[in-house]
Amino acid sequence: MDMKISPKLLYGSIDAVPSKSVLHRALICAALAFGESKITNIVLSEDIKATALALRAIGAQVRFEHNCIVVNGIGGNNGLNSINGSSAISEINDSSRVVDAAAVDINCGESGSTLRFMIPVAAALGVNVRFTGEGQLPRRPLQTYFEVLGEKGIVFNHDKEANLPLYMRGRLTSGTYTISGSVSSQYITGLLLALPICEGDSVVTVKAPFESKGYVDVTLSVMKSFGITVAEKDGIYTIRGNQKYQSKGYNVEGDWSQTAAWLCAGAMGCDIVVNGMDPASKQGDAAIMDILRKFGANIETFKDGGIRASKNQLSGILIDATQIPDIIPVLAVVAAFARGKTKIINAGRLRFKESDRLAATAEVLNLIGADVKIDCDSLIIHGKGEIQGGTASGYNDHRIVMALSIAACGCNQPVTIEGYGCIKKSYPHFYDDYRKLGGEANGIDTRE
Repeated sequence: MDMKISPKLLYGSIDAVPSKSVLHRALICAALAFGESKITNIVLSEDIKATALALRAIGAQVRFEHNCIVVNGIGGNNGLNSINGSSAISEINDSSRVVDAAAVDINCGESGSTLRFMIPVAAALGVNVRFTGEGQLPRRPLQTYFEVLGEKGIVFNHDKEANLPLYMRGRLTSGTYTISGSVSSQYITGLLLALPICEGDSVVTVKAPFESKGYVDVTLSVMKSFGITVAEKDGIYTIRGNQKYQSKGYNVEGDWSQTAAWLCAGAMGCDIVVNGMDPASKQGDAAIMDILRKFGANIETFKDGGIRASKNQLSGILIDATQIPDIIPVLAVVAAFARGKTKIINAGRLRFKESDRLAATAEVLNLIGADVKIDCDSLIIHGKGEIQGGTASGYNDHRIVMALSIAACGCNQPVTIEGYGCIKKSYPHFYDDYRKLGGEANGIDTRE
């Protein structure tokens, strides 16, 4: 299926999408706790389904109710005896199964968060696992875990051509861990989630440069809500062992990565208010407000949690992608409509997302009339103030699809996105919201 989007400015207000990043973490914390937790304000995206299934595979009971997920945690035990009896989320039951007497099968779908968070969590529980995945996930890097956890006795086996299927056995032990901060903060989050339930204290040292630190700050905030304390100073995390996650009610805050798309549309001339956002959030992508101000856009915040971006004269700027890789595609769209040159630096990690997001961003924007070049790990965008429109692939990447959809608002001609279904990965009702704001987006059945 393709999506044809007519040029049309968007107007109105929508409620913020719940943060996928926060929800992943809250689900895992709830699964490791004793008792029942109710997590409210949720969207059951494909990535969240993957994490829910992974937690069922290690014995947690998970069920989906109206706008909430109820989790009965395993309390730090491996919980394998309860797999077959655990409650199912209605849309995704029967997908977890025991592979043999010693291993469980966890299909992570296309979710890098699920895979990288669950590897150390399952290891801390002593659960032997066969991890599988889809799309580009089998080729996304895991070498950091192979080295860091391998030194602690965790055994990994996988095909030479891809990291998945991945067979893992062994039990994670406390101790000293040193990990690079320049690859993915997901490795750090995985360790931080897992080490508190190990016997003995641990120290995780993150070697500079520490990229996407905001995601680790989110991790610590969610863990604290579930009763886990971690001390941090200058990239060194001290984790007390034998801690107990505590069940609780938890409300998920709005997602800045998704809200960024609507604010970028506002900067390009739309008039959109996103309700339910926290400007003081620890999410790194909250930086979108300051970045759009630097472009020249007007940003308003309201006492009730509303955020509004509106157009002013936009000029090219310098953007450092180090802490905000997920919003680079949509920021590149804004740059294409601004006047002058924008350079986005330190964007190398975008090559290892659902697509080679650096190359994909440049290619799709050029196909619809922008002027984007790649210079090593940077994007150089010469803004024209307008873009013609045209047809481009969605690259099976939800961020690319979202960026093209926002670009269509300001194009002279329609934009057709080849393959848009991947939007379900993080924002299943994106086009419902798009149409609610007055957009014209029509699916095209391309099957013979």
